[in-house]
Amino acid sequence: MGNDRKSRPLVYSCSGCSSAAQLANDVALQLDRRGKAEMSCIAGVGGDVPALLKLARSGRPIMAIDGCPLVCAKSALARHGIVPARHFQRFCRGKGKTRTNGGISRTAYAASE
Repeated sequence: MGNDRKSRPLVYSCSGCSSAAQLANDVALQLDRRGKAEMSCIAGVGGDVPALLKLARSGRPIMAIDGCPLVCAKSALARHGIVPARHFQRFCRGKGKTRTNGGISRTAYAASE
């Protein structure tokens, strides 16, 4: 993935009130900050914001990161016929909604591969 922001995949994440949702958001932020993806606003997609829908439909690869089985990020994209190239929903496994910085880093690394 290049340094040019527009060549990076778009990443959308859940950012709800649970710790699992916040973990999903933290992973997306790390991918953005590390230059592996460009984070965009899933609330804007769900809210039918024209500029954000245009970006989501731009043809760039999309990653969706959800914090729980409700898959809100994936569903918001699906409302508009957008299917993510990669979808992650792995934060309810193991210790459930326990959140650690190590888990964030490992997941961000795995998502960028």
